[in-house]
Amino acid sequence: MIQINASRTINENHLIENRRKVKSIHNVFLTCSCGSQRVEPTGMVYTTYPVLYEYICMECGKVETSRVSYPYLDYEYEDEDDESTKETDRS
Repeated sequence: MIQINASRTINENHLIENRRKVKSIHNVFLTCSCGSQRVEPTGMVYTTYPVLYEYICMECGKVETSRVSYPYLDYEYEDEDDESTKETDRS
């Protein structure tokens, strides 16, 4: 890797990596309609458009699909306070 400055480097594929400070990070996960937070991926991915991911509730056994792969990290950049810049739309 070639260091350009504190926030940019060029890797072996000649792609530029950018770094930014993050203000907050949240782990986003699924909750079942029964109230349980024990929802796990089954490993099944449906090759539809858009792709669907299958999840099962470990409490009630209900199986659901989602267009989003959970869990994921949601974050805000330190230099951006505008609500529209948050990384929340995963659909």
